[in-house]
Amino acid sequence: RQPEPQNRLAHALAQRSAEPAPQGHGEALLRAVQHVVRQLRLERLLHWSIAFLVLAQAAVVGLQVVGRHLLRHPIPWTEEIARLLLVWLMCAGGIAALFRGQHPRVTALIRLLRPDRRQAVDGGLRIVLLVFFVGLIVPAWRLTVTSAGERLPASGLSGAAISGVLPVA
Repeated sequence: RQPEPQNRLAHALAQRSAEPAPQGHGEALLRAVQHVVRQLRLERLLHWSIAFLVLAQAAVVGLQVVGRHLLRHPIPWTEEIARLLLVWLMCAGGIAALFRGQHPRVTALIRLLRPDRRQAVDGGLRIVLLVFFVGLIVPAWRLTVTSAGERLPASGLSGAAISGVLPVA
C-alpha cells in the first residue's frame, strides 16, 4: 500500500532511521573506547557517581526547603553546595550521554541522508566534538587553578571544588 501524500516524508524518514547504518571510523572509534571503558569498569563507576550526586542533590535541596520553610531560617551553605552538585551532575550526566550516544542533537536533516552519508556525518560530528572538548581542557584547567585560591563564602570550600570537574569532563 502506498503511503498517503502528506505522510510520504514521515514514511521516508521512518524507513531511513530504521535502516542499519554501516560502521564507519567514528563508530569504530566509539566502540573501541566503550570496550576499554567497560574493561576498566569506568562506566559502572560513572553510573554510581551519578546516583550519588542525585541523592546528594536531593538531600541538600531538601535541607534548603526545611531550613527556609519549616525553620524560617535558611541554611546558608546549602545554596553553594546545591550549585556545586548541579555542576558536577551536569558534567557526569553529559559524559554518560555522550558515551551512550544519547547526547541531544538535531537529527532532522541527517535522517534525510543515505545511511552511508549519515554515518560519515555522524563520524565527522564525533571528531568535531572531540576536538572541541580537547580544546577546552587547558582553559578549564586554568579556571580551576585560578579559582583554587578563592573560598566560597558560606561553605568555605575552595572555588576549585566547582570548576575542578571541568578539565576531567
